[in-house]
Amino acid sequence: MLELRNVCRSAGATEYITDVSMTLESGSLNVLLGPTLAGKTSLMRLMAGLDVPTSGTIHMGGKDVTGVPVQRRNVAMVYQQFINYPSLTVYENIASPLRVQKRDKAEIDRSVRWAAELMRLTPYLDRTPLNLSGGQQQRTALARAIVKNASLVLLDEPLANLDYKLREELREELPRIFAETGAIFVYATTEPQEALLLGGNTAVLHEGRVAQFGRTIDVFRSPVNLRSARTFADPPLNTLVMEKRGGHLTHPCGLSVPLPVSLSHIPDGAYTAGLQPHHLSLGRKTPASNLVEVQVLVTEITGSESFIHVTFAGQDWVILTEGVEEHDPEEIIQVGFEASDLMIFDADGLAVEHRPQGPHRGGRDMAEISFDRIRHAYRPNPEKPEDFALREINHAFRDGGAYALLGPSGCGKTTLLNIISGLLHPSHGRLRFGGRDVTDLSTQDRNIAQVFQFPVVYDTMSVYDNLAFPCATERSSRG
Repeated sequence: MLELRNVCRSAGATEYITDVSMTLESGSLNVLLGPTLAGKTSLMRLMAGLDVPTSGTIHMGGKDVTGVPVQRRNVAMVYQQFINYPSLTVYENIASPLRVQKRDKAEIDRSVRWAAELMRLTPYLDRTPLNLSGGQQQRTALARAIVKNASLVLLDEPLANLDYKLREELREELPRIFAETGAIFVYATTEPQEALLLGGNTAVLHEGRVAQFGRTIDVFRSPVNLRSARTFADPPLNTLVMEKRGGHLTHPCGLSVPLPVSLSHIPDGAYTAGLQPHHLSLGRKTPASNLVEVQVLVTEITGSESFIHVTFAGQDWVILTEGVEEHDPEEIIQVGFEASDLMIFDADGLAVEHRPQGPHRGGRDMAEISFDRIRHAYRPNPEKPEDFALREINHAFRDGGAYALLGPSGCGKTTLLNIISGLLHPSHGRLRFGGRDVTDLSTQDRNIAQVFQFPVVYDTMSVYDNLAFPCATERSSRG
């Protein structure tokens, strides 16, 4: 397991990585997704030990390796520009790290042939790199990284320099390769489609910060903020600033969208609405609840799909539709969408979830309680199961829902409740209320009520005064 705890990296006044906390499990595939200069390579260099964080710590297998150089770590890297020894055969290229480790001849041969079979290079073991295609050369570099039996394999945009067909070929093979090795894989890419194809987990990076980290499909479907939604949209996310008034989202252009009941609880005000390009449909092809007229800018036809670039209310939008669609520039067409497909973000760029509102009086909307790799250990460097009061949890409790924690004594039920309430701070992971990080907040700073196994009441107060006490305390704290 690789764990980054509040890792920062800066040089002078420039911050390259800011407060990154992540836990990568053994045998997992983890994608770093973001545009150029988002911090992907900088973060990989910290993971590898090529750079040392300015602050924060890095742990591998429960041990602090923050200052341990790359030479003393069990790490392998594959770069965007594949690197092979041109005078060595494929066999010797793959065997080179094993020879450096002074492995015996039989073990080297067994490992090389295993990696070659995994990478489908067996017929080419006697060739030199110059006699290989680009895809075969990159597979050779990957095989050399895998054969080291490294616990951490870092792939920095390894397919970027290959042509389309070779990229597609390797993209299809990589998930199979990752599944068969058991190492932690970290794969950097600028392409959302590549992240979706690879699966696993995805960390969305922007300007050195992790905007969101979780299962790839969850990050794509349920971005927690506008930055994640924009980064994970290809073609770009269609957005429009709208005003929420009563049960509608409105725009000065005349657009009025009835909100689903699940969003009726959000306060009136300005919001950014987002629509994925495939959620817009041509009005004549698919009936939709909300229809608008847009002006065509240009149409890109790929054969199986068409990308129609349009303008609406001063915003450039893209419609992704199946088949061939021909439209002239400046043509007016009608497109539709469903309100349920809208992603709504508040003024701070945080997602407003489509979730039911439970009974609520006077408190602040919580929207959800989310556990991001929350666990709690009895000791600083836990190794055995008995070292943990609570094993790792990735989950979310929705606002308005009722949830039961079922399990025997000692399984962690009370520990989890105490972490939620703030009576206990987890040793690892982050706790969020409605997207707000409350991990380090005290109980008094959380909108929480807790009832224990044994009743706690004020013996000298009446039932009325016991019930009124928290209300009086809240008024007092507000002054």
